[in-house]
Amino acid sequence: MTLFNPAGVKIRYYSYRGTKIPSPWPSTA
Repeated sequence: MTLFNPAGVKIRYYSYRGTKIPSPWPSTA
């Protein structure tokens, strides 16, 4: 994942994991 939209990635991760994310920014970003 090169220069990607942080907002889009965040929403995507939220959609995948729902609201079980401890941090707003994943380490895989």
